[in-house]
Amino acid sequence: MRVIAGTFGGRKLLGPKSQQIRPTSDRVRESLFAILGDLVVGARFADLCAGTGSVGFEALSRGAWHTSFVEKSRGAVALLRKNIEILGLGRDQVEVWTADVTRLSKPTEPWNIVFIDPPYSLAENIVARLAKRDIFEEGGLVILEHAGKEPISVEPFGLEVLDHRSYGQTSITFLRKL
Repeated sequence: MRVIAGTFGGRKLLGPKSQQIRPTSDRVRESLFAILGDLVVGARFADLCAGTGSVGFEALSRGAWHTSFVEKSRGAVALLRKNIEILGLGRDQVEVWTADVTRLSKPTEPWNIVFIDPPYSLAENIVARLAKRDIFEEGGLVILEHAGKEPISVEPFGLEVLDHRSYGQTSITFLRKL
């Protein structure tokens, strides 16, 4: 596993040893950041259900000001912390929360871009619970990785679909908080 482009482009990251963590593929990450372009520069980015943190590290590499990683698995958090050390990132650039994303409260400083890669079977449920907890910034970009070829239904959650892309069995849906 590696960071694709930017400041850390080509740097290797530690990957999972078990099948419980499913990192976002290079192809999907490359497409995601091609779509985001300069929107990520200077952004406060959140990588929820972060796993190895590959998406959040890619955001930092491409100019995000700060990334918050949220992951409930202690094994994944240990892996995240090792990858932070490998890249030489400081506390001013990253924070790691060992937490269940459905229990998050609104951050003190809003996230401009929120990437969520939950267990696919829980994707709609997690987005609904996060929307009810009001963690998304009004007008902020929410990106959901999920299974299937169609976007999930998000209108009841106060979100609108901006774009949807499929990559094999993986989809990325871009949402905006209304």
